[in-house]
Amino acid sequence: MILFRNIILKKRNKYIVENITINIRQLLNYNKGNIFMMSENLNVEEEQIVTESNSNNEEMAIVEESNNGRGGEEEVPEGYVMIKEGKAKLLVKEDKVFYNEAMETNRDLSIAAANIFSDMIKKEVDDYKEKKHDRTKLLMKKRHNKERKDGELKILEALSASGLRSIRYLKELPDEKIHSITVNDIDENAYESIKMNLKYNNVEKKGIPKLNDANITMIETVISKDKYDYIDIDPYGSPHLFLDTAVQAVTDGGMLGITATDMAVLCGNYPGTCFTKYNAIPYKGSATHEHALRMLLASVQRSAMKHKKIIIPVLSLSIDYYIRVFVRVFTSASSCKQIVSNFSNVYQCVGCGSLSFQSLGSHVVRKNNVIVRHQKNTAPVKCEFCDSAIRMTGPIWGDSIHDQEFVEKLLEHLEENQSNYKTYARLYGLLSVIHTELPVPLFLSLPELSSHVLTNSIPLIPTQNILRNHGYNVSCSHTRADALKTDAPFSFIWDLAKHWANYYKQNNHNNDNIKNTVSKEKLTNGSKQAIASTILSKPFKHEIDFVVDKQSHVENNNNNNNNIKKITNKKGKPVRFVKAPKPYWGPGSRATANKR
Repeated sequence: MILFRNIILKKRNKYIVENITINIRQLLNYNKGNIFMMSENLNVEEEQIVTESNSNNEEMAIVEESNNGRGGEEEVPEGYVMIKEGKAKLLVKEDKVFYNEAMETNRDLSIAAANIFSDMIKKEVDDYKEKKHDRTKLLMKKRHNKERKDGELKILEALSASGLRSIRYLKELPDEKIHSITVNDIDENAYESIKMNLKYNNVEKKGIPKLNDANITMIETVISKDKYDYIDIDPYGSPHLFLDTAVQAVTDGGMLGITATDMAVLCGNYPGTCFTKYNAIPYKGSATHEHALRMLLASVQRSAMKHKKIIIPVLSLSIDYYIRVFVRVFTSASSCKQIVSNFSNVYQCVGCGSLSFQSLGSHVVRKNNVIVRHQKNTAPVKCEFCDSAIRMTGPIWGDSIHDQEFVEKLLEHLEENQSNYKTYARLYGLLSVIHTELPVPLFLSLPELSSHVLTNSIPLIPTQNILRNHGYNVSCSHTRADALKTDAPFSFIWDLAKHWANYYKQNNHNNDNIKNTVSKEKLTNGSKQAIASTILSKPFKHEIDFVVDKQSHVENNNNNNNNIKKITNKKGKPVRFVKAPKPYWGPGSRATANKR
């Protein structure tokens, strides 16, 4: 590092004196006509200074002038526009405005999650001191960092761009919950924008701008052993390049917030690309977005277990055009051996869409020793319901993707702080559905199920009632409004669908009955008519009391999975699936960057 002291920059007949520490790599990118390279102890005289500072220093001078006497709250410098989000105010050049409004939901959620995580850390540290913690539940000793106060978070935003998310963390999280935030980006223009906006928002005390590659920034903390409590990774595209360093750079018991926007890859359009990035084969079907979430979680776990770490997902969401997961990372070599049972291959029928799962392995614990066993092959040769071929996808994360205690606290926090979150209604609706989601992987959609028996869609509420009345749990999915997520076997589901086909035939006299419709069509192998004919010809395996009663759902809903607490909005039931606020709602163009 080269230290420049008392550098006097001439601008508008004023002199700005700064102490600047510049990394040698960064120095090579500076305008050579603006600053002389000098030794550490060399004093620079006024006549030796070049007449004009570079444009980046001009930006900082503009902000300093605008802050005089008012803290940068109202005046906007010439040539800039100000964007307000939450309590943050972002200055961007008029001709280079990059602001992704669609990600405000993501940012609101991240701030709420950081708030809850800080409270969890404080409680866990208190329990650790009082020896009240449950080691079997958390699988490791609690984090206890003497250099930071209980509940204080050292945060890294690895890919900051404008720094808006970090500024919102700094201005909206209580001061006692933040130790510091490193606001990192590899692009020099973004770095200068970050510095300017930290100063404009008066949060430069705890906001630390950094010009570096995200992986290098994270590895530096691994070497120094001063790791981050919470790392936020929100790239344009896939996060796979940052997972290995992120799991190393987070504290024991710390949290990662990871976004992936390459949904075309994750949802099955490019299986080869998906395999190279996530080491898994994607799924195409009604549950593709949940499958994408589970592939991402599996990828994070594969990176973590290389370093004797495991992940515990606390929240996983599919929103608009991206997915977002929050996971806690713990060090536990013995648990890494057991984690194989959390990975599953998925077997999907190419005809009717029926699903089956096979864990990659199983384990038993004997006298504190973990014994991992090979899993016997249970892959079906063909579908038992329609005789079609089977497609294999995954492996995916087969365990729960949410911590319902964490979700419940998020809901309570949002309801108590509605005015702080512009996207409150949407977040509350999403989390309300997640709070009742069953921990079983994937699902079928009701229209898809009905199409395979050539009928209109089965009504949602009667279907849920029938499943509950026969002892099965059932829920919706936040990824799709018409989802049927249940722990009932597919043999029961198809028996239910066949009962619905008979009911539909009897109550729709104007339509051709299903059997005649099938017989009129050419039953080519793999056609919808052939699939329906095969399914309807199979004998029933379950006795089902099939009653279509749309009025009994209120009582039955109260009996849905007693271990899940139902939370409702005090002002009424929230909208669970909110439409996009504008047409063409999406990520926008990729930000350009000049990499060093």
